[in-house]
Amino acid sequence: MRFTKIHWLIVAALLALLVACGPSATPAPTSAPAAAATTAPAAPTAAPTKPAAAAPTTAPTAAPKPLVKLKVGAAVSPPKLVHTPPNIAVAKGFFAKYGLDVEVIPFEGGQALTRAAQAGQLDLGSCSNVTVSRGQKCHIFWGQSMVYPNAMIVQPEIKTIQDLKGKRVAIEAPGGNPELWTRQILGTVGMTGDDVKWVITTTAGQTAALVNGQVDAIIDHTENTFRAAKEKPGVHVLVQLADTFPNSQFNQWGGDDTQVQARRADFVNFTAALIETNRWIYKNKDEFLKLAATVTNNQVDYLSPAYDIYVQRCMWSVNTGIVKAKVDWTNENSLKLGEIVAGKAPKFEDFYDLTITNEALKLVGGAWTGAETPGKCTY
Repeated sequence: MRFTKIHWLIVAALLALLVACGPSATPAPTSAPAAAATTAPAAPTAAPTKPAAAAPTTAPTAAPKPLVKLKVGAAVSPPKLVHTPPNIAVAKGFFAKYGLDVEVIPFEGGQALTRAAQAGQLDLGSCSNVTVSRGQKCHIFWGQSMVYPNAMIVQPEIKTIQDLKGKRVAIEAPGGNPELWTRQILGTVGMTGDDVKWVITTTAGQTAALVNGQVDAIIDHTENTFRAAKEKPGVHVLVQLADTFPNSQFNQWGGDDTQVQARRADFVNFTAALIETNRWIYKNKDEFLKLAATVTNNQVDYLSPAYDIYVQRCMWSVNTGIVKAKVDWTNENSLKLGEIVAGKAPKFEDFYDLTITNEALKLVGGAWTGAETPGKCTY
């Protein structure tokens, strides 16, 4: 059959109809780059190559400053409950919080501590109305303990202070606190140190000396009154020093003027750490007593009732720990005991520097008002 022009036109029309009715081909993407961008990352503006010069989003952590070292002394070894705040400040990290690495060095009595301080073995020495009256240039800047924590503990047959006549009284060394306190007690009834027999013992061994009958009376801390009474029934407290001498001041921190001037900022931080420690002690009895039992090598059973007494008496200061009325009483008492020569008693402003403790109070959030503690402590 011969195709004419008409035949070819018909074939072309049929092919066009088949194409129009068949499946449509996938159209070429008119916006291919945009579609690709929704599923694939765009051309990186910060290519996955290392951004050598890019600034970090956060500044690199600076290396911590090294802690400032301080060596301080403790007058009793092992320390008694009242002495433990520096040890607690080490254990709980309060010193480290204020940038300090503090080493607490124990001594056998206050006189040994004073000698070490005078020999330059401590970064923070000692200062008192007695040493100032003898020419030392020093200042006290914070009071740690507010009243005497001690008691005179005696054998069962001793009922009055007068009964001490001719009895054996334990002391750590001539001129130390136990002897001075005993003289104070005797003086309340017109007796003197010549009315008793002095027996030298160690601070740690005096309770055992009483229990074993080696001495008739000791001056010891409150926790050991409970220990002695348990180990030897009938042994009892004859005088609680805080009751007999309520204006007493027990433990303060100070140092030579050269020390205080050279390391003033360190002593501000030292004071702030201890104020915070004392406040923590009032709020955390159980944890404190567990730590204190280790530090003092004593039992919680004896420490706990002593703690309760101390809390009610505001033993540990929560603010400056410095009260002028207590300083004045201490001067008068030192004159009576012959520690200070008449006319040589220093004035309050001669050896107290409240600027350090006032700066420390700012670091710990200001002064407590008294509502924070059971004893309404404001010292």
